[in-house]
Amino acid sequence: DISGNWSAQTTASEIWLVAGPGATLSGVLKIDDGAPPIHIKGFEITAHIDVEALAPLEIADCKFRDASSSSRRLLEEDEEAVPALIVRNGRTMITNSDFEGLERAIHVQGGSLAIADSTFRRNRNSIYVTNGSTIIANTTFTASQGTALHVIGGDVMLKDQTVLLGDNQQTNLNISDGARVRYELPAPLGRYAFIQDSSG
Repeated sequence: DISGNWSAQTTASEIWLVAGPGATLSGVLKIDDGAPPIHIKGFEITAHIDVEALAPLEIADCKFRDASSSSRRLLEEDEEAVPALIVRNGRTMITNSDFEGLERAIHVQGGSLAIADSTFRRNRNSIYVTNGSTIIANTTFTASQGTALHVIGGDVMLKDQTVLLGDNQQTNLNISDGARVRYELPAPLGRYAFIQDSSG
């Protein structure tokens, strides 16, 4: 129940979207420059979220799913998958969230993305980085159909128990020339990170 005066001149200093039981966020959520800080908590998300705002976006306790997974069609060879989340600017923080069954979960084009305590399962491609800064901590990637982490540009740091699990049929980590990927210890026991070049 909301009371008070609301008009075209009403502005928000901060927005909280908090889900009730079984709530779903769907459609397209475009967060343009000039938007206030936004917090999204507890939703099943089938929406495509496009972040251009400089103000922070915090996503917590959410489950990202493909709305069309029951009738998934194969993409044409030259067709680009629409990511569940595009980070173009600002600061986006994701905690305790789950990305499953997506063509492309996240595309980082700029700004900064921090992910912690999350899981990526059965995505075709989990995270695609072309620019900006990405930090991933205590997060597990399993059974990607394509690449768990594809870094074309920008700066990526894997830290604090992050694990990329796969088999011989998939590429977990693909790093292009000019991109930077670092693994900050501690790594999980019994695991190793393959260094693609001689940089160490």
